[in-house]
Amino acid sequence: MGCTSSSSHTNGDIDEMLNLERETRRRRMTLLMLGSGDSGKSTFTRQMSLIYSPNPISPSDYFKYSEVLKQNALSSMQDLLHIMEAKKLKTKHKTRKHRKIVDEANCLTPEVADAITELWADAAVQQAYEERYSSALSSAEYYFTHVKRFAEKDFTCTQDDVPYVKIRTTGIYETSFTVNGLDLVFIDVGGQRSERRKWIHCFSRVTAVIYCCAIDEYNMVLEEDDNVNR
Repeated sequence: MGCTSSSSHTNGDIDEMLNLERETRRRRMTLLMLGSGDSGKSTFTRQMSLIYSPNPISPSDYFKYSEVLKQNALSSMQDLLHIMEAKKLKTKHKTRKHRKIVDEANCLTPEVADAITELWADAAVQQAYEERYSSALSSAEYYFTHVKRFAEKDFTCTQDDVPYVKIRTTGIYETSFTVNGLDLVFIDVGGQRSERRKWIHCFSRVTAVIYCCAIDEYNMVLEEDDNVNR
């Protein structure tokens, strides 16, 4: 009888654990984010985290994002200047000195921010922006509008800035939060060709796949290959 009681007790524990595991799985949804590079996977995940996570951004992330935004603003204007050169667009004479400052800059300073502001007001730069072929410039208008704030000595990004942070995703990242009692796990992977071979390792444990594409990029080229249309 002792053995039977012990066995029954053990079986009961196993059943309880199995029921608990089933309930946990029922309340958990794992979503795999797929799409080409710069299609908005990471941005969407960050936005969801900002809305639903109680602590979406750590102090170290705020510092990292602040530095990235500075580089985003500078590289966006440098990219526009390259587009202008390719299209043989000329800036006004008074802004040529600003172009030289931006071309030679490797970090965002108040002087560089002033130069970017002056260039952004130039008609040729505006035309290059309208005729852009790279999705890397999709947030450029936001960067240039706030570039002087980015260049301030004690600048720290805000939650409103976070969706505009552009960081190339490499590897596999998980972001978790709870929505209406449902535990959501977003798996974010790099979208460039070199990263896509890693996708296969993520399919076995996902509930659903969300494939992202930016509807305003139908006439733009891939970030990793400017000879291939998105």
